[in-house]
Amino acid sequence: MLTVRRLLALGVVATTAAYVAIVAPNASADVTIEPFPGSVTDEGRLEIETTSTSLTVRRYLAGASTAHSSLTVQRNNKCLVDGTALAPLLEITPTAGGAPRPIGYVSNGLGTRDNNTCNTANGTVGDDETMDLTLGATLRSQGILIDRARFDLEGKFGTSLIVTTRTTVGGAVTTVPTASPWSASDNGSDSGPSDNRDVFVGTSSPGDNFVTVSIRPDSVDDRGQISLESGGDYGAGAPEHYTTLWLVRQTASFEYSLTCGGLFSETAGGSGNSADFAAVPPAPTAVYPTGATVSRYDEGPTAGCEPIGVNIGSNTGNVLLRKTTTDVDLVEQSPRIRFELVWAVPTSMLGGPTDPFKRLIDLDGESGIFAPEPAQYCSSYSPQVGALDPNLNELDGFIDPAHAGYALHPEDARFPALGVLPWCVIADVRTPGMVGTTPVIFQRVVWDGYGDPKFF
Repeated sequence: MLTVRRLLALGVVATTAAYVAIVAPNASADVTIEPFPGSVTDEGRLEIETTSTSLTVRRYLAGASTAHSSLTVQRNNKCLVDGTALAPLLEITPTAGGAPRPIGYVSNGLGTRDNNTCNTANGTVGDDETMDLTLGATLRSQGILIDRARFDLEGKFGTSLIVTTRTTVGGAVTTVPTASPWSASDNGSDSGPSDNRDVFVGTSSPGDNFVTVSIRPDSVDDRGQISLESGGDYGAGAPEHYTTLWLVRQTASFEYSLTCGGLFSETAGGSGNSADFAAVPPAPTAVYPTGATVSRYDEGPTAGCEPIGVNIGSNTGNVLLRKTTTDVDLVEQSPRIRFELVWAVPTSMLGGPTDPFKRLIDLDGESGIFAPEPAQYCSSYSPQVGALDPNLNELDGFIDPAHAGYALHPEDARFPALGVLPWCVIADVRTPGMVGTTPVIFQRVVWDGYGDPKFF
C-alpha cells in the first residue's frame, strides 16, 4: 500500500506511483565517509602600546609589519583612561567585586581605578579585582578569536597569578594553568622591569581559542597586586614585551564533505554517523525521525563545486541540518540541498485532535530569529525528463542530485536576499510499516532549500 498525500510535480506521467515508491538506501554505508576538516586562518595580531600620555591598540594583518588600523585614547591628568574608543578592537574592563570599574593608568601599568588620584594602586589590579580583555565587537562579528596571548605583567607583594578565559562573551570560564612568576618578597610599587614577567596564555592548537581573558592576583595575605603593562618598563626593548593577542579565524569540522552530486544518509540502525537516529520504537503517542538523506546540487557559477561541510543531527523529535557555504579555502560555493526525512507516525495517533503528519520547520535552525512554522509546499516541481531512475542506482529523482529537477519556491518578503521561502516540500509519501512491535505510518518528506533549518 502506498499513499501519496500530495505531490506537486509538473509533467509527471502515469508512472508516478512507481516513481515515488523508490526509497533511497543508506547510501553512506557503501562509501568511505570523509569528514569536512575545520580550518584555522591566521588573522594577524593586536598589540597594545603605552606611552606616558596615551594607550594605543593596533591591528596587524597576517604577515604585515605595518598596522592595518589603530585606536588611541589619552590618559588624563588624574591617570584615568576611557577605553570606549578602543572597543571596536579591544574591550579593556577592570572589575572590583564583579562590577566594572574605570581604567587607571599609573607608571606604565593599567589597573582598577578606585579613586580620583594617581596613586600606585590605581594602576594595579588588587584583591577581589580582575582585568578583562575581550576581543572587540568588530572582530568578533567576523568570527575572529584569540589564539594565544602574551602579557607583560608586573607583580607586587609576592603575588601569584590566576588566568581564566571565555570562548564566548559571558560564557563559561576556563581556568588556565600558569606558573607563579613572582617571588614571595615585597616587591614594592614600581621597580622597573625587574618585577615584570611575560606570561603566555593559550597555544597554537585550535581547541583552546577564546574571546575573553581575565587576570587577577592571588596571594595568601590578600595583598598581592598585578599591573597590566606593555613593554613600558623595558625602554628600547619594549617591542619584545608588548602585550599581544594573536588572532585566528576558526571554522568547525563537519561529519560529511559534500560536493556536487554527493549524497549521504543516516538511518536508525545504520552504519557510519547514524547514531543520532536511535533504533528504538517511538512512544505510542510520539512522532519519531528514523532517518535522513542529504544531497547537493548547485545553481549558478561555482568555484569548481568544491566540497562543503554538512552535519545531520537528531534529538528525538527533531532533525537539525547544519552546513557551510565555503570550501576549505573559504571560497564561497552555491549549495542547494535536497533533504529527505523519514518519520515514524504511530497509527495510534490517527484520528486524534491534532494532525500527526503536520511537519514544522524552524527556518534558521538554532539562531532564534524565527519560531517553528508549518511546512509549505513548493509552488511547483519539475522533474528532469527520464528522472525515474536513469542511472539504475535506486535513487529516485527527488533525492538524486544528478536528476533532481527544479523546485519553484513560494515568494517570501522575509528573505530579501532570496526573495523566496528558503525551504519547501516537494513530496510527502506515506507507507505502513513497523518499528519494533509498534505499527506506524512511515512519512517520507522531501525538502528543497538553502540554509540551516531544524525540522519537527
